[in-house]
Parts: sequence; C-alpha cells; structure tokens
Amino acid sequence: MLPPLLALTPDPTLVIDRHGTIAAADARLGELVGWEPAELVGRCFDALVPQGVLDPDLRLTARSADGGEIPIEISVRVVEGIDGVAGPALAVAIRDVTLRRRRAAGLRASAERFRMQAAEAERARWARELHDETLQGLAALHVLLSSGVRAKTPELMRERIGLAQEQIEGAMENLRGLINDLRPAALDELGLEASVRDLAERVQSVYGIEIETRVALRGDDGAPRRLATEVETTAYRVVQECLSNAARHAGATRIAVEITQPHGAATLRVRVRDDGHGFAAEETDSGGGYGLRSMRERVDLLEGELTLSSGSDAGTEIVAVLPLTS
Repeated sequence: MLPPLLALTPDPTLVIDRHGTIAAADARLGELVGWEPAELVGRCFDALVPQGVLDPDLRLTARSADGGEIPIEISVRVVEGIDGVAGPALAVAIRDVTLRRRRAAGLRASAERFRMQAAEAERARWARELHDETLQGLAALHVLLSSGVRAKTPELMRERIGLAQEQIEGAMENLRGLINDLRPAALDELGLEASVRDLAERVQSVYGIEIETRVALRGDDGAPRRLATEVETTAYRVVQECLSNAARHAGATRIAVEITQPHGAATLRVRVRDDGHGFAAEETDSGGGYGLRSMRERVDLLEGELTLSSGSDAGTEIVAVLPLTS
C-alpha cells in the first residue's frame, strides 16, 4: 500500500525497491495507464516504463494495460521506512505530458508557418522595392545616358551626366537600405548595445526627443556581450519599430529603452516606454497598427513573448522577452 504522504503528491506515484521491483503503487495510476495497483505490485519497473533508466532528460513513455504508449515525465526521490521494503527505496512520480507535447508540436508548426509567411512577405517586398525603385531608377539612368550621348552641346551633356550621377547615388542608397533591412550592418560591426545606442541617438537628433537608453549586457570582463544573430536582430528591430512609432505617430517627448538579461534567466528582456498619446485597446487586441503585427511576428519566430500596455493619455509600454536558447 502506498504511504499516505506519497498518496498526497500531485502526480500518481509508485515505490520501487533496490531490485527495480514495484513495491507499492498509487490508485491514480489506473486512470493514467489502465493498470490497477495490485497488478503493478511485484512487477519490474521496466514493465511500466520500458526505457528503465530514470533520466529526466529522456523522452520517456509508459506502457498502458492495452499495450499503448503514453508520453510521461518522471521525478524521483529516495525514501526510507516504507512498509515491506528493506532499506532505501525510490518514490517515482509520473506525469502525463501528452497534452503538453501536442501543444508544443502545435507551437512548432505555427512557428514554421510564421517563418514561411515572413520569408514570402520579405521576398514580395524585395520584389516590389527592386521593381519600383532600383529597376525604375536604372531605366531612368539609361534614358539620361542615352540623351547625354546625343547631346548637341557640352553644357547639355554635363547636365545629363550630372543627373545620371544623382540617379546612381539614389539607386545605391536604396540598395543600402534594402541590405540594411535584411540585417543592420551596425549589428555585425558594433554589436547590439552600440547599435541600439546609435539608433537612439539618430532618432533623438532627427525628432528632438529625449531618449534614455540602458543596455545591461556585459561579460565578466566588462566587455559588451554578443548574442545569437537572430536574437540581436529581433531585439534591434523591436527597438527600432518602437522608436519609430513613438516619434512619428505617438507624439512622444520622452522614451526609455531598456535591454537586460534577468538574473539567472535564459531570456533577453527588451522594454520600451514612451509618454505619447498611446492608442486604443482594440488596436492592441487585433495585433494591428503601429507596426505591432510585424513585431509580434518577429518575436513569435523565436518563440518569445510580446506584451503591450497603452492608453490614450498613459503612453505606451512594449516588452519583448526573447529566449536565448532554442
């Protein structure tokens, strides 16, 4: 019979002696695997969990009475003084994780769909940009150079060449912008901390907004710490979108940017607050407006979390929590 204290555990529990034999079993195991306690007692633990090894990192399965397999997690602790068991024994709590694994599989499938949709949207945007800006610019350049060749006076030729040079400079600037959209060059050259500070300074100089930036990502040697490429890029894009929204749409006069790694956590926390006029709750619920949808998609791709609070007179706060491990 299972000791009373073990029967009070949140998960069905059984007791295994030093020979690997089940000495006592929780009645709740009947609901989980279809075995009655009396049917389990005296059996080898391998009959219930074929993997046998009590390693929490393994993807364990329990064998049900009808021969099926149930995904489980186990936790193990040493117990003593169990009636009918000589010496120390193991109390093994068994948890059914079928639903959790289904949800995890669903999240992975959703993330993959997001990746495919994001990639397709990015390809479509590049096609539009290349057609509308670069290709049209090259067409205009062709016309200018052709007319310059046919120019009847040196002055007209110089004018056409000057216009062609301006067209080339515009096309080069447009291509730099497209390349920067893929991954900001500053991230590779400077890292996340310096890139965010540089971005804040540029927005501050253009819009005259007071921006306070705090980035706490230093190693033990005091040097800026580098993170995975996708984490740095997503964090930078979230800050970039928030600053753009606050400056262009919210009428903010002060913005606070904070990027930290909470103590002991395997996550990066990106927090941006502004004192602008905010926006309506229905916009936050629908995921639209202010580039919020784009931010959510970027964060979702990393299986992170994005939260937002905003009010018409309370400003806006956006917090993105990004996992540092896949």
